[in-house]
Amino acid sequence: MNILLLAPWLPWPPHDGARIRILETVRFLSRRHRVVLVAPTYSAGERDLAFRLESGGIDVHAVPVPDGGLARLGRLCKGVVSGKPPIQAFHRNSAVARQVSKLTTAITFDIVQIEFSFLSHYLQAVRGSSHPRTILSMHNVESLRFERELQFSAWNTRRLVVLADRYLFPKWEPRVVQSFDGVVAVSEAEAAWISHHAPRVQVKIVPNGVDVDFFRPQSATGTSSNVVFTGSMDYPPNIDAALWFADAILPIAR
Repeated sequence: MNILLLAPWLPWPPHDGARIRILETVRFLSRRHRVVLVAPTYSAGERDLAFRLESGGIDVHAVPVPDGGLARLGRLCKGVVSGKPPIQAFHRNSAVARQVSKLTTAITFDIVQIEFSFLSHYLQAVRGSSHPRTILSMHNVESLRFERELQFSAWNTRRLVVLADRYLFPKWEPRVVQSFDGVVAVSEAEAAWISHHAPRVQVKIVPNGVDVDFFRPQSATGTSSNVVFTGSMDYPPNIDAALWFADAILPIAR
């Protein structure tokens, strides 16, 4: 099959949960199918990383997107005017949409898969007469994520943006989910949310996992007092988890 996969970033380097999941998804699908990956890039150095994916047999289309302060502000302002959630407006780009239109005009795709609900507007850019099946891979139910994040985030610019998303996304996300043929969820709780808001959409649970061939226990040599916490530390719930461990758990362990 021909599969077009749209991601909010190039999944390289795989240094956070979203990139790891996208990378492993693309690797798995490319074993048996032709996978065309479209993702925006925000710097020349980031675009140079595309070859790491291409060497694995993936057709990568890295689309340059302006990332300066004025460009970000312009995208956010357009979103506010149109009543869209800030995160959806931030990830909306005409160059990416044109690339999707170009590819779907030239290639007959069997499946178009979109990572994250805030990229779902790119479905409108799909062209051609093949009428591909559409899949939404929901790394999170964003409506629920914003609500959780507000419990831990400090009062700063990010909190104001998340606050706007918290109130706009619950009205927007359920409608978006209904526009897909199928949805992939990472947990039973999120699958239940999807089934409730989009009962006609087929839902499959594909939980996050670990590459057990790569991450193998090593034989212990000596002793160490080091503790490693693995997580994206630009995400308030992860920051809260690390602080909670240090303040509440570590003293007990000691």
